[in-house]
Amino acid sequence: TAHTAHGAVNASFEFTGVGVGVYFALTNLTTLFTLPTFSIDGVVQTDRIEQAFLEGNGSQIIYNSLVFAKFGLSNSKHVPVISGGSDPDVRGDSFFILDYIKYTQADNHRTGLRPWAIGVIVVGCLVTVAGLVGLLYWIKQRRKRARGID
Repeated sequence: TAHTAHGAVNASFEFTGVGVGVYFALTNLTTLFTLPTFSIDGVVQTDRIEQAFLEGNGSQIIYNSLVFAKFGLSNSKHVPVISGGSDPDVRGDSFFILDYIKYTQADNHRTGLRPWAIGVIVVGCLVTVAGLVGLLYWIKQRRKRARGID
């Protein structure tokens, strides 16, 4: 998605998760490019990733360029907003190419057994072993009686 216009523009979306990364396709149009402002849930994020432009890359476009990332969010719904053209030094011009957005969801599925399940298994094994020992003792006593040995 590309936005090239005079004035401000906002792009937003909603996701449920704990992190988000925004990727742009970067060009060497340094006179037109303004890194937009990023906010999450109405709070402007100042820790965006600054991208350096390579001198002389001509019209080359660099894809998959991470320009903003935020992790450690609460596992709930979030609304990131990308706002372009908010820099007064650039006369309201904005130019950015949104490549893609990735978000991370919390892994709420546990692999492995819960502690109470482990306890049930251990107790079950102990009861089974005790039952087998008791059965073997009973069989041995029965054979002794059958032979007439007390």
